[in-house]
Amino acid sequence: MLKNQVEKRGGSAALIYFGKKISYQSLWDLSRRTADIISRNSRLDDRVAIFMPNMPQFVFSYYGALLAERVVVPIDFGSIVNELKIKPTDQIKITKDIADRLTDSRPSLILVADFLYPILRQVTMDWPHKIVVTSPADFLPFPLNWLYPLKASRGGKYTGPFPKDILNLKSELAQAAAYDRRYPHIGAIAQLQYTGGTTGVPKGAILTHRNLVSDVLQVREHLGDLLKEGEEVTLGALPFFHVYGLTAAMNTTLLGLGGTLVLMPSFDPKSAIKAIDKYQVTLFPGINRMYQKIVEQESLMKQSGLSSLKLCISGGGPIDQSICDKFRELTGTAIVEGYGMSETSPVVSITLPSDIDKPRGQKGNLVGTLLPDVEAKIIDSDGNELLEGEIGTFCVKGPNVMIGYYNKPSETSGVLKNGWFRSGDLCFLAGRDLYFVDRVGDLIKRRGEQIYASHIEKKLIEYPLVAEAVVIGVLDKKDGEVPVACVVLKTSASCSKSQAGSEILEYMKSSSTILQVPSRILIFQSLDEYKTVIGKILKRKLKEEVLKRLQ
Repeated sequence: MLKNQVEKRGGSAALIYFGKKISYQSLWDLSRRTADIISRNSRLDDRVAIFMPNMPQFVFSYYGALLAERVVVPIDFGSIVNELKIKPTDQIKITKDIADRLTDSRPSLILVADFLYPILRQVTMDWPHKIVVTSPADFLPFPLNWLYPLKASRGGKYTGPFPKDILNLKSELAQAAAYDRRYPHIGAIAQLQYTGGTTGVPKGAILTHRNLVSDVLQVREHLGDLLKEGEEVTLGALPFFHVYGLTAAMNTTLLGLGGTLVLMPSFDPKSAIKAIDKYQVTLFPGINRMYQKIVEQESLMKQSGLSSLKLCISGGGPIDQSICDKFRELTGTAIVEGYGMSETSPVVSITLPSDIDKPRGQKGNLVGTLLPDVEAKIIDSDGNELLEGEIGTFCVKGPNVMIGYYNKPSETSGVLKNGWFRSGDLCFLAGRDLYFVDRVGDLIKRRGEQIYASHIEKKLIEYPLVAEAVVIGVLDKKDGEVPVACVVLKTSASCSKSQAGSEILEYMKSSSTILQVPSRILIFQSLDEYKTVIGKILKRKLKEEVLKRLQ
């Protein structure tokens, strides 16, 4: 697919990196030379880990590894993103999430950004492996490439030295030949995509070339004439190590559209607005938090206009209606929503601009129409298929569904049966429109009755003082289980935390059923430390903090 795009538009810009343009032909050449490096330093079907942010090296390392018939393991380092902004990298301790991905996949080759090397070396790697290090400066335009080492030093970002047995990607590329062997088989394993682990231990979803290619083509078909071949410019702000960014931004743009991908190694709302304006971005896949930060820059948005935007997609969780309304008011462009999972490569459904005025649903949030070739059904706890409109566990079947979890046969058999993947989500269907209700694990059983955390969260967010709300179920001697609300107040709130908590509780008592009223309102300054890099709440982590506060 990449070679086809190269043949059609070899001289056109595939990537833009801080103003530097990399053509399709150059991307293809770099991918082939990287494939040569990988083939000489690993064996067929070995795992190759990529541990870096959104920079050109991620893109051609990914395609190079696939071309060399290796299995890519993108390493999610969202658990240290906040620390990377404020701490020297050699003072950051590796998290269990990062270590688990590496020790479970046991990659024989790891391509790593220089500043992340101090994190990587904390992993005990007791298997044969090689490390290839690369610097963001290698593909920066002049004079940024000269200034990078100075800026990195001032910011505490590690740039070396490195042990003698570690390979340097820039040096290796200079000596590499263009890989020209066979292409991988469509049914071969392409990558291990580790699940976000919001409610449990991360698992490696095994995605084949067929899975990934199918999802790109399904998204392309679903969006139809909204996007034009060879004309689209995408803001690559979502991290490519997450399957949402990988498919919706990187693969869809480069393989499905033949467009231009503007790389953002880390998201900043002002930089994003300027990039959209400067490069006339037409496609922006994002998340709730990104759009929230952007609309907070109202004066800059009005100054920039952002009239080039044609399609803005929000995924990774529900987006607040107030943010959608404000964004539409400032840009004239509606934000559509999508739904997916690591196990489905990931996109299952997307709303279209024509769906924006459809009812969002009282008992669930509309997350789009199912993609072409996606089959879906809703089942009860006994596996019986439910009628349209009834809430139950969402099951999906299609060419984009994974073939299993890596080295986890029992977990695989628990969710995959006859091609049907049983998700951990509660949803309902209206025709081919999918409505998300809640996670199965977020159901709260109070006094024998099931209540949905999402319904309580939706009610809480309607109160003027509340900026953000997450509900956690906590064991209770009297009720069995009770909801506890974790709330972030709006910056405009002028009352004390205790007063705000009392007001919110009174509001819930007057507007909700008695079972939906939280037993406690806990006020948080921020919930960011309990979120994944795409904004999903890590409820198991938040629950630990809630239990501490309730002691």
